[in-house]
Amino acid sequence: RNANDLAFGKTRVVQEGETGLDEVTYKNVYYGDSATANEVNEIERVTLKAPVTRVIDKGTKLPDGQLAQTGSGSLRWPVPNYTYVSRWMSSYHKGADICAAYGSPIVAADSGVVVTAGYHYSYGNYVVIDHGNGYRTLYAHASRLAVGYGQAVSQGQVIAYVGSTGNSYGNHCHFEVYVNGARRSAREWFPGMRTW
Repeated sequence: RNANDLAFGKTRVVQEGETGLDEVTYKNVYYGDSATANEVNEIERVTLKAPVTRVIDKGTKLPDGQLAQTGSGSLRWPVPNYTYVSRWMSSYHKGADICAAYGSPIVAADSGVVVTAGYHYSYGNYVVIDHGNGYRTLYAHASRLAVGYGQAVSQGQVIAYVGSTGNSYGNHCHFEVYVNGARRSAREWFPGMRTW
């Protein structure tokens, strides 16, 4: 659950979880003179101790007082209405290149906080969002940015516009996904997108 008094990205255990305990009675069924049961049927189950759900608070408070929602882990496609991917992540390429018209909106794949918004010689104008749940996403080669460092963003909010800045050869959004610091292919979340 979200906690407005806890720093974004931090967690606090409110209630520890516990495994439940059931007492189960089974009936073994034998056919013929077999020494091994041919069937094992449950005939009674009594709950001796109910399970307890673990409850964790997830921080939403930013240093400037804004509140940011922790990402859901369910990612939204970052360039609405554009589904062509010229290339996916590979051993020589770090992300998915989503082809789109110049100036098309790029949206946040999930809620979180902007941890980078600037220019890089290779990425050009780019944005990195920390979703507060172990996920980070990167959006590169934008013509211009619509958000700044430290800003809270919601899933689907416009964060930049498609361009061809940095090391780029045509208008597109270069999109990367990180889970607990490890880069993962966006194809895991979007397997149905078309490739040229």
